This record gives sequence, structure tokens and C-alpha cells, in this order.
Amino acid sequence: MSGTKLFSAIEKREIALIKDADNIKSSGKRQRRPRMLDVLESIAPLKIKCVGWGVIGLFWVLGVWAFIAQRVGIFDALFTPMQLLTDMVLILLGVWTIRNAWDIAVLVIYLVVSAISTIWVNELSPTFWLNGSRFYFYIIFLTPIFRWILSKKNRAIYFIEKFDASLYVFLWLQVPSMIFEYVALGGNDQGGGTLGNYMSHIISCLIYCISFYLMLKKWDKEKGYISNLLANWTLIFLLCPTFMNETKVSFIYLVLYFFFLVPFNRKFVRNILITIPFIAVGLVAAVYLYLNTVDVSDEQMSLEWLEYYVMGDDETYEIMESMLDTYGNDEDRDFMRGAKFLMLPAVLVDKPWGVWVGYGASQYKGASVMEKTEFLRRYEWFFFGTTTLGMMTMVDLGTAGIAWLLFALAVMFGWLGPRGRFKGQLQWYLGLQVLIMMVYASNLTILSCALPFIYLVMLSCHWDRVEQAVAWRRQIEQSASEKQ
Repeated sequence: MSGTKLFSAIEKREIALIKDADNIKSSGKRQRRPRMLDVLESIAPLKIKCVGWGVIGLFWVLGVWAFIAQRVGIFDALFTPMQLLTDMVLILLGVWTIRNAWDIAVLVIYLVVSAISTIWVNELSPTFWLNGSRFYFYIIFLTPIFRWILSKKNRAIYFIEKFDASLYVFLWLQVPSMIFEYVALGGNDQGGGTLGNYMSHIISCLIYCISFYLMLKKWDKEKGYISNLLANWTLIFLLCPTFMNETKVSFIYLVLYFFFLVPFNRKFVRNILITIPFIAVGLVAAVYLYLNTVDVSDEQMSLEWLEYYVMGDDETYEIMESMLDTYGNDEDRDFMRGAKFLMLPAVLVDKPWGVWVGYGASQYKGASVMEKTEFLRRYEWFFFGTTTLGMMTMVDLGTAGIAWLLFALAVMFGWLGPRGRFKGQLQWYLGLQVLIMMVYASNLTILSCALPFIYLVMLSCHWDRVEQAVAWRRQIEQSASEKQ
């Protein structure tokens, strides 16, 4: 259905529904006037309804089930079944919608590289390979799902209207849930909002990304920078819960948030100079709020402590080198990210092929239900606790896996393959988030984060669909007001 025919069909259906409502009203029966989404729902094809509601349902299940399950004490019993169920739904939706040659190439190259690494070179079972691949299936299948949705104007409008409303409600739900966690558990790493305990970095990442996207969507080009922020102050207020947990990278997200809201135009430099004082004030306020809510000392905000937090100290390296030489383990100690990165080359050369194809997908999955591999048992101290997207991919699939990951990200961001109109601000903001993930966290291997994040990435290279959805809403609102 073309764009002109779409609006014509929507308008005709909207007029018919309004007439029906008016006729019923004149007969004495109470009937609400149709909402805009009622109109869109009435003409949407079955497949977009199934895919759209499947994705939205998946988002809400992943977004709230852990918080509820932890409160009633059934989280451990449901964890594995919920993971398998949600992964299965994702794969089915992905297989149903994958059409583009670039997305198929991402899937095929992964299957070849991972099968060679896992089954052939490291001689692990196909079951282990399939289980470990679930980490990478999130990137592989979410991209074609959203590409299919955004490939047609009617699909895009239908889904964007519904899913963006869910994202906004999701932001608001973090306020009471994170306040509850702060009161019950304290200002620490357990403050993961509706995603549950120990998801503090994931929820902070999502809060900033979703708020940033909605701010860009609502941005009025006729207004100035400060005027737009004041007009959308609720989206800034919804950032506050991120300072009720100890995720220190939130300060980086905050600076990037206000920096990349500056429009990329001829006045960019002038606007940046205006923005810098605003960012400074916001950062000072955020630090004050953080120090007064989170259980940290002034010393922990110093550069010396930050260096220790990221890289460790001499004692850290002595312990790690001792474990490396003796294959010892300390399962209760979470070593620093930077220290693990420095030890990564020594771990990879355990076998001649380690640097090139890694040790199989995935060494980071299988320790709870499936048997641990010999490599995992030998270097368990390395796998315990903190990991990052880059580190995980390098250990699992080596440099071949890193090359595949960069290719998959290029396809996802629209740098390769089909795309619409880029939104530079959103591309930069999310691109830097991925760069942070490569060295700081593994967000894209967690479905509750990957689903909304990849949706925003796909919108950043199909911004024309967002503008069409906004224009559609304005036209329908204007049409409805004229008929009243």
C-alpha cells in the first residue's frame, strides 16, 4: 500500500468510525469516539499485527518479569525457562521476517564462523554450539525483524505508534521501581528497575537511549535548545532514577545526551558553546545527587580510585598472573575490566588457534545447565563477573568473530545495505554506546536491552519513518478536530 493510499484508507476508515460513533450516540447509547490507533488497527494486515504484537509482548515480558519474580521468590525457578521461551519467540519472528540479503549474509557468516570454531576446531557438541549462539542471535534476528517492519510505510507507522507508547510507559515505570529498590536494597548495583536486581548498567543505558530518542522525536526545529528542553522537561526528569544506583558510566551518558541534542547544522559550533555551561551545571547537579543517594565516598570519585576501578593495582596483576600460571581459580573475585583486557592475550594463546577462531560459542553460556568446557574450568577466574561485548566475542570466536561482529554492526547501523534517511545525532549517540559496550559491558547479549536498543539503531538509519509517523499523527489529529 503506497503512502498516499495509506492515508486515504486511514482517513476513510476514521470518518466511517466517527460516523458510526455519532449514529450510536444519537440513538441514546454511550459510545466513545474512536482513537487514532483504532483507525490504524482496523486496516493493518495480519502479519504486521502478529509481528508487532509479538515484539511488544516480548519487550514487556522481558521488561518486568524479573522484578516481579524476585519480589515473590520464584526468579531462580523461572530464569532458564523464561530465557528459552523468549529466545524461541525471537528466533521464530526473525526467521519469519528475514528477507534482506545483507541480513542473510550476517546469519550465514556467523553460522560458518561459529560452527568452525565450536564444532570443528574446539570439538564441542552441536548442542553446546546452539546454546552458546543464543547470545549472538539477538543481533542476528532483531535487525531483520525491525528492517521488515520499517520497510513499508504502513507497517512502520503502525509499529512506531504502538511501540513508542510502550517505551514511554517503560520509562515511567522505572521511577517507582528504582525508588523501591533504593529503599529496600540501597543505592548499589542491585538497582535495575523493572529489569530486576543487578541490572543497573542495563537499565541506565536504556533510560538514556529511550529518553534521547523521544526527545529527538519531539524536538521542535522552530524553538531553541533551551526552549526544547523546557518543553520536554519530563524526559529529563525521567533520567533521575539512574543516579539511584552505582552505575558510574551514567555520567558519560549524561554528557553525551545533552551534547548530541544539539542539531547538526551551520549553527552547531555556536550552539555547542551555549550548551557547555548547561552540561556543566547538569553534571554538577548529577554528581551531587549521586553522592547523596549512592553509598560511595568522596574518595571513590577521585581519578586515583577511578584508575583502580578500571585497571586494578599491582596486587591485582600478581593474583591474576599466579592463576594464569597454575590454572587456579577465585570464583568470588570479580577482576577489573581493564585488568582482564591486559590478560586477554595470555588467555587466548592457550591454544594455537585461540587468537584466530577463539574457543567456541559460547564460553560465557553453559555453566549453569550445560557442562563447563575444559577451557572454562581452566580459566574460570577470567570468566567470573564483569565482561564486555568485545572480550566475549574475542574469546568465543577470535579475530574472525570480531570481524563478523563489526560487519553485523555496520549492517545494523545502515552503513552497509539498504537504509532510509540517517539521523546523525541518534547514530552518534547509539554508536558511542556500542563503543562503550565493546570495552565496558555486554548489553547486546542481553535480550531485554538488545530489543529496544536495536530498534532505536534501526530508526537512526530510517528516520524518514519516524517523521512519517509524526506527520500521520498530526494529520489525523487535525482531521478529527476539523470534523468536530
